[in-house]
Amino acid sequence: MDDAAAWRNRFMTLLDRLPTPTGLCLGDGVLVDVNPAFAQLLGTTPMKLRSRVVDDLLEPKDVHEYERVLGSLRTRRRRRGDLAVRWSGGTGILTIQVLTNQSPTVLLLTLVTTPIESADVPELSERELAVLRLTAGGATSAQAAHQLGLTADGVNYHLNRLLDRFRVPNRVALIARAYSLGIFDPTAWPPR
Repeated sequence: MDDAAAWRNRFMTLLDRLPTPTGLCLGDGVLVDVNPAFAQLLGTTPMKLRSRVVDDLLEPKDVHEYERVLGSLRTRRRRRGDLAVRWSGGTGILTIQVLTNQSPTVLLLTLVTTPIESADVPELSERELAVLRLTAGGATSAQAAHQLGLTADGVNYHLNRLLDRFRVPNRVALIARAYSLGIFDPTAWPPR
């Protein structure tokens, strides 16, 4: 029994460190635990999501596909299914995997956001573009603040607004999104 508890603790530590929004729920959709990335995507904390029902948080884009995937998971014809979902902050693909065959059924959930279409790229001010460029070049908030004549809090304010506007969870994802949308030239260094 001690081995099982040790492995559960290791798994939960790993879950908390995963950058991919991931959670565990019971077969009836009640969340057992989610990692910080999952909670951040939904604009809350992991503790506030425990015991919530997944259906209350994520809405399937296609109800028929939702029923088909859940039906095949319940009857064990499939062990994994993908669903297009939306929530108040965006859209994405929810992957559901069956982890246990015994009762209660435990499901592993991973949520991947749908990329912003290039037509949806927010217009950036010169200041936002400068903050983004320096951050992509590896500058810390303090270094960017010094170069732009701002405070570190001012740089963080711009970065947080950019995270919200680009619907990404952190600076690394923000920089990756900027490159993927063509804001920066991938062949040039430093970013311009």
